[in-house]
Amino acid sequence: MNILDLEEAADLRVEDVRAYLERKGWTLKNYPPGTGQTWTDPAGKESFIMKDGWEWWMDSMVEAAVDFENRTPQAVLREMNPRLRKGAPSPQAKKAHSKNGGVWIATQGKLGQWGSIAFVSWEESRMVIWDGEEWHYPDVELTETLSEWSFWPCDEHGNKVPWPRDAEGRPL
Repeated sequence: MNILDLEEAADLRVEDVRAYLERKGWTLKNYPPGTGQTWTDPAGKESFIMKDGWEWWMDSMVEAAVDFENRTPQAVLREMNPRLRKGAPSPQAKKAHSKNGGVWIATQGKLGQWGSIAFVSWEESRMVIWDGEEWHYPDVELTETLSEWSFWPCDEHGNKVPWPRDAEGRPL
């Protein structure tokens, strides 16, 4: 099975893998033009040469991180590709997802430590929260901290769905 077929890899981007590797101390070495690149892990071991571009080698680099860290693929992927993204969705993402019902899972604070999880949507530019019976506008102090919230789009049943993308496939 390809590691990128795991649920935790859904919507994983090359940028996410690269940022993760750099954050963990991996370094990227460029060879002369047309010959490729290689990653060096924090212990100094070089990976194979990537000649065909990032997308083609992404699964191998995720596997290299899993092997180096001696962790499960799911644990590494959850850190590389968090299923909730910090900050309010962009206006473009909200508009694109409105075609799918426009409901988002939102978290505020750290769950289990005075944090909360909610289903939200937007009317115009104002957020509305589902309280289990109806939609209502939250208190102003809640919406003043939206940059600290995390969000992910979901369907009408609360199932996570892919993040909205533009015509080129980039997340909005």
